[in-house]
Amino acid sequence: MTAVLQRLPVTLVDAFARRAGEGNRAAVLLMADQPAGLSDDQLAALARELAEPVTVFVWPTGPDRARLRWFAPSGELPSCGHGTLAAAHLLVSGPDSSGPGQISFDTPLGVLRADRAGGDPRISMPLVPTRPWQPDGVDLAGLLGVPVLEARRSDRHGLVRVPDAAAVRAVRPDLAALAAALDTVGLAVTAPGEPPYDIVSRWFVARHGLEDQATGTAHCLLAGYWAERLGRDRLSARQASANGADLTLQVQGNEVLLAGGAVTVGQRGVEPGWSR
Repeated sequence: MTAVLQRLPVTLVDAFARRAGEGNRAAVLLMADQPAGLSDDQLAALARELAEPVTVFVWPTGPDRARLRWFAPSGELPSCGHGTLAAAHLLVSGPDSSGPGQISFDTPLGVLRADRAGGDPRISMPLVPTRPWQPDGVDLAGLLGVPVLEARRSDRHGLVRVPDAAAVRAVRPDLAALAAALDTVGLAVTAPGEPPYDIVSRWFVARHGLEDQATGTAHCLLAGYWAERLGRDRLSARQASANGADLTLQVQGNEVLLAGGAVTVGQRGVEPGWSR
């Protein structure tokens, strides 16, 4: 193992946050001086060592382009909005800086663009359409503990509309029971928001036994659903998790532009276990 891999610099970013402790944490490794040929097992091992919700590996490939992959401690992720926003926060400069004002990320999800909107990092992600859903033999209201007004799903995720923001906050699901009952990965519970928000939601990943704190992927479903229901393509969203997160959504054709604050909360070095 080369000496350059003995200790890797890591930047910790809270994404969709205005202050430290809000939103969702990401560990970002800018791999400009590291070989792109690290094995998947090595990348996964680093993510397990860091033990953050997501570890984002970024390999610059040009002045305004980079390759990007996301790993949770459990393994590689097919998509991650908050990790992408964290990378954009570090790489995309504001109008008064000499750095790039926009960047394209080559990811497992395709090419995602990043820039800034009103000073906040902003990323594009694919819009995820949903269809009506009634899981056979499943009492969604009973599992969630609140009335369910509508249920929809995509190929991977579910969306449940409940009466109001208070009902969203009141949900206390049995995640093990949800995982056993549903074949979806993530489940958004959502309602119209309270001013100044158009919509409010929470996002549960039952098979991993957790509620996610700030989730770009969830808002790829929510943006299209609520844009059609409310009759407008710009939305202000609140994720009512314990940390809390604010997002601005804009539907543009088959994409969603997601913007929000991001805060650099620290830097550390990690010595990969295989190099010790």
